[in-house]
Amino acid sequence: MSASEQSSHQSRSLSSRSRQRLRTERGSWFLVSLALHILALAGLVYLTPVRQIVREIVRRTAPQKTMSAAVLADLAEAIEERAAEQIAENAGELERVFGNITQIQDSMSDEFAGFETRQRENAARDALREMERAVEQMEGAVGSIEQDVSIEATDRLQALAEQAQQRARRKLDMIQFDVADVTAQQRRAGVAHQQAKSTHDAHRDKISQVQARERVLTTERTRADQLRTQLQQMEDSGKPEEEIDRQAASLAEQDQRVGESAEEFDAREGERTELHEAAAEAQKLALAAQRKAVDALREAVEEHQRRVALGRPAEPGAAVGETAALPAPKYSGPQRSVEQLGTDVPRLYEGARTLEDEIAESFKEVRAMDLAMVRDMKLEDARRDIDVVRPVRPDLDAELLRNAVRTDDRFEAHKEELQVALRETASMVNLAHRMLEMSTQSVAKMKFGSDLEGAEPLETPDFQLIIRELAMEDVSGRFSNMAAMMLALEQQEGAGPRRTVDFEDLTELLSQGPTPLFGEDGAEQGDLPQLTPDVAAVGARKISPGGRPGRWMFIDTWYTLGPFPNPNRVNIDREFPPDSLIDLDATYIGKDGRTIRWQFVQSEKPEIKPPNAQPYGIWYAYTEFYCDEPRDLLIALGTDDRGTLKINGVPVWISSKRLKGWDIDEVWRRVHFRKGVNRILYRVENGWQYIGFSLVLRLPEGPEQG
Repeated sequence: MSASEQSSHQSRSLSSRSRQRLRTERGSWFLVSLALHILALAGLVYLTPVRQIVREIVRRTAPQKTMSAAVLADLAEAIEERAAEQIAENAGELERVFGNITQIQDSMSDEFAGFETRQRENAARDALREMERAVEQMEGAVGSIEQDVSIEATDRLQALAEQAQQRARRKLDMIQFDVADVTAQQRRAGVAHQQAKSTHDAHRDKISQVQARERVLTTERTRADQLRTQLQQMEDSGKPEEEIDRQAASLAEQDQRVGESAEEFDAREGERTELHEAAAEAQKLALAAQRKAVDALREAVEEHQRRVALGRPAEPGAAVGETAALPAPKYSGPQRSVEQLGTDVPRLYEGARTLEDEIAESFKEVRAMDLAMVRDMKLEDARRDIDVVRPVRPDLDAELLRNAVRTDDRFEAHKEELQVALRETASMVNLAHRMLEMSTQSVAKMKFGSDLEGAEPLETPDFQLIIRELAMEDVSGRFSNMAAMMLALEQQEGAGPRRTVDFEDLTELLSQGPTPLFGEDGAEQGDLPQLTPDVAAVGARKISPGGRPGRWMFIDTWYTLGPFPNPNRVNIDREFPPDSLIDLDATYIGKDGRTIRWQFVQSEKPEIKPPNAQPYGIWYAYTEFYCDEPRDLLIALGTDDRGTLKINGVPVWISSKRLKGWDIDEVWRRVHFRKGVNRILYRVENGWQYIGFSLVLRLPEGPEQG
């Protein structure tokens, strides 16, 4: 073989081996690639929703393995037995709470019976005291009008007189001897005082008109002076006669407008003078009527004392409420204990609902006695002003629970109904515990001001009266300093030994002027801060380190509930469930019989609007505000229409009853916030059209909001 042939043969051999090796390598790479694709597909199926899709396909196509009817029935029975045990335990706890709260009711009934006895015994003295207070305030109002001091001072005196008259009428209703003539005289005095207030309001409106006309007159005179100056300059500079004549004509027209404005101003000022005299005269007539009622009561008391001294029986009382309202009957034990209800879930559930209703009725009675003492009113009136705290509870499907379970669907429905019963009875227990806690607090309030050694109690109604008067816009005006009073209450009601509170000093708060001291170090004094709806404020509900710095803050997060009915504003003073207790999980029957529940609301601006506003309803708004340390802060409040605000249960603002629009700084209050969580409750009425409310805080330099 030649060299060339040998070389050709070797080349063909190498080419053949290369192709074989290439085929082998290609086969290996194919297997590797196939394995990688299989792994990728498996990962896709396992790690993505495809896995669920595949499982669903397999589940639908695979034969179903279901439990037999007997097994389902046994399992449902076992679950129901466990649920019945828990529901029975919840019902038992309700029974225990019911026993405790009725014991509190019994204890308060005994205390309240003594309170009512003292009310009746002292009714004549207290009525006379309130009527004399009304006289004192009316005398101040007469002097205020005659001296032509600020309108706000007269408003405050008239509001205090009206409050005293209302308290006097309630006291007259409790007197046990004949005061029919006194009651009639007091009613006439009240009518005369309302007429005096109406005349004073007309005088105030006329003052506003006079001030408006005075501003117009000042503007017109300023314009006339400018034209006169320009005319003189034109004459001095030798302007053309035509220009001077036009300027003179313009001046003549302006002088005529000045004359007309002056005449209108004089007319309004004359009307204001007449109304000022009429307001003073009307207030004097009201004062005379009130003095006459005072004299009539003194004579009635003296006549009664003479009859008693002579041993003659007292004449029957002619006033309303001549006999005391009897407290609710005392608790004598449940008609049927939880143990007697067995293990039937529907029966246990209905038993729990009955217990909750009874707890709610006892709680209402406790609250009524509390309210009667705070407002110094008759118990039956307090009962009418309070709604029972009774959330809406669903009915159970008793037939579903009592019939045998045979199918999967029946089993799931059975289980869901048991969960409803468990959830609702647990909610009942939680609400019952809170009613019990608040009832315990009411007992403490009844003994408010007593030390541990049983000293004579302080006059609770009078102290509560001070708080309400500080909060009332009609009395305190645009500004009131509630901080010292709130701190005193916190100290008085706190844990540990009771502290002595100087109530005499606290009453001096009522005489302070309208200008607050709002600087942290007392350096800033003067008018209230100027606040506009577009104020650069941070929306938050806590002050703590690490938050956003700022000088103004508005509460931006609330839970709102409503509307409760208020046709023609008849329920404007009625207490609905949130006035007694806040339960954010509860549902209630509201306006037009509709079910209402708390709704979460968050706003990017100070004005908050409930999501379901409509005319003639009452809404509640609840939030919790956190403070890193105890603070006294200035707050601005406003509502559309009537509004009240409570902080930690203390009323800090009670607006007037007039229908009005929202204003971001309708009133200002200096309030005390505790360290930690502070509970804030707004109550807002909507008369018609719009509704809204706001709470803005002015912070000292340094605090940060979160």
